Amino acid sequence: MCRPSLAAHRAWIVTLDPDEKDAVLAQLLHGADTDALSGLRRRFLDTQPGLGPARRTVAELRAVVPAQRAVRIAHAERQEAQDRQRAARRARQARDLRLTQLQLDPEAGWKRAEEVMDARGRRWRGGRVRGPRVQQA
Repeated sequence: MCRPSLAAHRAWIVTLDPDEKDAVLAQLLHGADTDALSGLRRRFLDTQPGLGPARRTVAELRAVVPAQRAVRIAHAERQEAQDRQRAARRARQARDLRLTQLQLDPEAGWKRAEEVMDARGRRWRGGRVRGPRVQQA
């Protein structure tokens, strides 16, 4: 919505009843009541073609709700799909980086594997992984 010019406002104000203009000014000065000003602005916009928002009935507004809800749901689903794709891409990149680093330095990979096994209570012995001993009753 474009803003009307000052000249358009002045031309419309001239057509108003002087008593009405005085009443609105008195309300604004007395208590800074902007309702009167809002009412005048709404009336002005109604007289200007293409400037004011189109008035809609409650039935028209309610009829639009399902379509707007469907648009919001579709947007949210697209956003979630994009988020999943981004997460999968990041996971692939991280995996590719780990594999590249493993190719460049396999010893570091074995060292890391031993650290993980140690943290879980397992030891690397002679080509086999041995877990913690389980006592049998």
